[in-house]
Amino acid sequence: MNESALRLARKASPSMPLLVVETSMSDGKSLSSNGRGSGCKVPCVHRKVKSAIWLCSGILFCTVVLFVLVSLDPSKVSEDPRLLVTFPYRIRNHLVLERGSDRSKLGYDSDAMDEAQEEVLGLPALEGMGMLFRKGTRAMPELVVAHLSETTTPDDLRLFLRGLHRSGMPARADIVLLFPWRPLPLEFAAVIRHEDHSFRRLLAKFRKTHQGGDLGKLSVFNPSAYSRMMSISDYGKRQESIWGKVNHVGNASVSNGDDNAGNEGRVHYGAIVGFDMQELDPDDALSGFLDSPPATLRRWVCYQILIGMVRHRYRHILLTEVTGVVILKDVLSSLKKKDTSLHLYYTGQRWSDSESGSNGNATTGIPIVESVYGKTFWNSLEDEDKTRKMISTSVMVGGIRQVRSVTTAMATEIVRVALLHQDRVAFRVDSPILSFLVHKSSSLGKKVASHLQVHESGASIVNLLPGPPRSAPFDDFFRKSDSRFSILQGLQNGGVSQDRRTKILESLRKDFCGSAQTGVEVYSDCYLQPLAGHTDSTKTVS
Repeated sequence: MNESALRLARKASPSMPLLVVETSMSDGKSLSSNGRGSGCKVPCVHRKVKSAIWLCSGILFCTVVLFVLVSLDPSKVSEDPRLLVTFPYRIRNHLVLERGSDRSKLGYDSDAMDEAQEEVLGLPALEGMGMLFRKGTRAMPELVVAHLSETTTPDDLRLFLRGLHRSGMPARADIVLLFPWRPLPLEFAAVIRHEDHSFRRLLAKFRKTHQGGDLGKLSVFNPSAYSRMMSISDYGKRQESIWGKVNHVGNASVSNGDDNAGNEGRVHYGAIVGFDMQELDPDDALSGFLDSPPATLRRWVCYQILIGMVRHRYRHILLTEVTGVVILKDVLSSLKKKDTSLHLYYTGQRWSDSESGSNGNATTGIPIVESVYGKTFWNSLEDEDKTRKMISTSVMVGGIRQVRSVTTAMATEIVRVALLHQDRVAFRVDSPILSFLVHKSSSLGKKVASHLQVHESGASIVNLLPGPPRSAPFDDFFRKSDSRFSILQGLQNGGVSQDRRTKILESLRKDFCGSAQTGVEVYSDCYLQPLAGHTDSTKTVS
């Protein structure tokens, strides 16, 4: 009878086979079914604990997933490059260029503009970021980083790239362009593509004729730099460029006709890549301290990030701006392999001078240093400090570690100065900050200060316009030793007279377009419009 009751109890609870059912015997003893009651307690507890653990883990996992999906901002996904692994579609969306409203201003037809857009859409530059405009033939030991400002025009970029290619510097350096816009206007992409094609035509022309460049007054084309034998001591052991390592079949930026990467023994040149500042600095770090910080200030944060990513791949670096800059000669060729020096240049202004506007007149009646650091700091300076010379932030050359230290110090000092401005109004000039770091601060450290060299404008390879007052017979283009400048900077500065600017631009046009070898066959825009957007400097060269 007791056994029958036990079986009925088991049937009543089939989901609990380990349940122990006790029955009272007539003799007062307690039995469990089949005499196994005492042996079922341990496995029963283990199974319950295990089930509870799995249930808790599942609830916790679902909670985390729901939290991420609810709190994730899709706009941040498209801005933050660290999320590219999870959201790879962002690369394609980012590289869509902005079409210009008037394409005829550049002298390019619609097909050329569409081709420029297709090329840029091909490949990111580094770690899913940036735009690859031209893939280099091999790894380069030097780096050129040039930034565009909000006022830079396509003609400014054309003048900069044309002089850079003629100087021979791309034979030893990669070129990185920093853009303040997002997305990149299509006109600028078309200029980059057009100047790259013009460079290839110019190089092919001199390779076929085996002739040297035409020695103009300012710009000298150096074709031998692109074909000389490369040594390991000069270029290092690395062969492949770090920019755009993935080769896409049929991509125009990788396949370049007869000047391809497999022809390194005859022709070699660096890559051309571009980054927008919002991509390198997605959070706009300075916006927490200043309202609408300009590209002049934001670039220092971008420099710090970019150089940190590639510091182990390059020995030397040139930081420069695009607007008003003409590269005439390879400024990096004078630096030896293990040279760690840092070269800065005086502008000709002094700390007590007022800031100049676009028309050359003083925009304010207060000194330029006071306009950035404030009246209290200015009054605390000695008279000797007030007469110090201003150091330019437009051109900086040196070892990559030293330059990176300067960019880090500049970014930190900009934040410190911004905290002094309670109105959060962004200042437009950064040369007083670099001048303060060099002369009155120890932020650069002894390692950087021991390698620092500051040169006079016009007495070095860099000529910063307008520069200090000069006598009338002084030639704008040559030093007293009759050696050529490497960089001409400041064509758009307010202190440069229109006559002087016209003279320089006309001389450049004669160099670019006046020769029978490098005329309209190479530069199709030579007779269409003036360089750098100055209509009064146009002069037809026959």
